[in-house]
Amino acid sequence: MNGVAPTPRRRIPRTLGAVAGGLLGVALLPAAAAFADDYGNYDLVPSSVDTAGAVETVEDGGVPNFLIELPPALIGSVQGTQEFDVDDPSNTQVGTVVADVANTTVIVGGTNQEILITSDDGYTNVGTAAGNVPPVGSVFDTYTYSSDSSVVYSDIPTATGDQISFTWDTPFGDFDIPTSYDAITTVVPVSIAGAGTDATGDSLTGATFVLSGTETVDGVNGLPPVDYDLLGTQTFDVDNASGTQIGSFSVDVANSSDFAGNSTQDVLVTSSSGDAPAVGSVIDYFFLLGSHDSVYNVYSDIPSTTGGADTITDTVVTPLGNSAIPIDFDAAAGLADELDGTSPVGTAIDLPNDYDITPEGSGTIVGIDGIQPADIDVQGTQEFGYTDLATGQTGTFDADVAQSTIIFFNTIPQEQLVVTSSSGDAPAVGSVFEMDNYGDGYESIYSDIPSTTGSNTITDTFVTPFGDFQIPDTYVAAAAFAADSSTNFADPGASTAAADLLSSLDPSAALDSGAFADVFPHLDAALNLLAGPF
Repeated sequence: MNGVAPTPRRRIPRTLGAVAGGLLGVALLPAAAAFADDYGNYDLVPSSVDTAGAVETVEDGGVPNFLIELPPALIGSVQGTQEFDVDDPSNTQVGTVVADVANTTVIVGGTNQEILITSDDGYTNVGTAAGNVPPVGSVFDTYTYSSDSSVVYSDIPTATGDQISFTWDTPFGDFDIPTSYDAITTVVPVSIAGAGTDATGDSLTGATFVLSGTETVDGVNGLPPVDYDLLGTQTFDVDNASGTQIGSFSVDVANSSDFAGNSTQDVLVTSSSGDAPAVGSVIDYFFLLGSHDSVYNVYSDIPSTTGGADTITDTVVTPLGNSAIPIDFDAAAGLADELDGTSPVGTAIDLPNDYDITPEGSGTIVGIDGIQPADIDVQGTQEFGYTDLATGQTGTFDADVAQSTIIFFNTIPQEQLVVTSSSGDAPAVGSVFEMDNYGDGYESIYSDIPSTTGSNTITDTFVTPFGDFQIPDTYVAAAAFAADSSTNFADPGASTAAADLLSSLDPSAALDSGAFADVFPHLDAALNLLAGPF
């Protein structure tokens, strides 16, 4: 059904940088207000789609789970690209920039906007002074509270070092808050110790996964200076202990960090040659307090190429020795088949006496995130068949898919669908479905079908072996897509037409995955790492 010709995305090549620590967390207080867009010498104003070259797009795969999510994913965030007019402090336009953007309307209230500048549109007045446009790689974030107050973070690369500011803006004045958290330098890929096995089952212990080329950045999210997450694709060479290259592989990668100085590198192997991890392998490194080569936890899940069980390991590495942690969390389950096109991305969602949703054909994985072995979140796209069980009407729709597995008392698979195109009697564009499977016949199924004439149709059903129970629910997940692209994507408060915003999806993106941020995104993993040796 996706007959849209691929449109090249603007991407940022990134090089290896140092890890820097942070300082301060931000409380998520209830709020409902438009995003602030004033960042000192820059005022970023979403461009109109009538402006030549304007980009206002929710990206393919740019949605996470809306109802239940574990760190580092932030519930209800939507990623895309946006063109901004840059005004100086006198409100005179001095240029335009293009950015990766993540917008979040928090369930309990409040709004957050994350911006990563990806193109300066060729302007020569690039810099940090009034009258300049921000350099490529600049990071901006605004979290808006009630009563017209907000916290505003910026991190701007310069030849003499990154310029970092963090300000509390209130009706009574602006107050600078000290922080040393450098989002730019804490989320770059790093060469890492070899982990897991190659495609034939030979151990890669003693090898090194060496960065090959620069990262292609395709997505951003976070809540700096609390945390920050950068997503893209990367290639690695595999060198043996003597430094001879023995293989290579490509990955979808997510690098995240938090204010305490912890950082992660999470990869999903998408292609492999020679002695390298097999396609579909999931490997996650958690570096305690930025210690890339001394104290870290490495989880690896290598899919079997012979039909047997996946090879799963979890190891705490310290200067005093390594400790293996028993774990059976299978983060890589099914991903190899999805990557080679022999199984769909997503599973069926069947709500008794209401509707059936069934995947049709193969899908596409576009990104990965999470902190294994606590959770994994994989985004992709898939076509689905739809049947209304009450009327017998049928249709098909394309959807962005987020499939997650989390550890919460037991392993809970999750799936979320956001309809991006629809035919026949399928649900409208912008419809949201989410299923959480608790096992033993228990699951929760949520749906939000937008209406053009009235209120959305929202259902939340708890399915059990003893009957189904309707749960009162007024949360409008589809509201995140109700921004009229003729005004701006950057402010979800300007809402009218979900179809406008979702009609221009970019299927060429290698990674445009859902949002990945939390107030304490690495706390569970840090506790696990510290407790591992004991």
